[in-house]
Amino acid sequence: MSARVKWRRFVSNFMLTLTGLCALVCVSVLFLILGYLVFNGGTSINWAFFTQLPKPVGEAGGGMANAIVGSAKLLLAASLFGVPIGFLGGFIWRSSAGAPWLRWCGTQRTC
Repeated sequence: MSARVKWRRFVSNFMLTLTGLCALVCVSVLFLILGYLVFNGGTSINWAFFTQLPKPVGEAGGGMANAIVGSAKLLLAASLFGVPIGFLGGFIWRSSAGAPWLRWCGTQRTC
């Protein structure tokens, strides 16, 4: 093995280790933040928090009912729009094997 290959392997392993350490530091900071939020805010989570409407600024209490309903509506709308397109796209892709107008995909069929 030449010196160049040894150097490239050393640099590759060093960068892989450095990347792993950076990922570990980032994930540990995220877990520290999550732990802080759960420890300090965990007592505020109850059934009323999810079912009550938000209160005006300055008043104690309030809930997240509007946010939950809005998220559910957005998820429903996205599903009603995206799922049929996905099914139809898969159906067309599968039923037109080898069609010349599908060459732009650049993938090969294995099934």
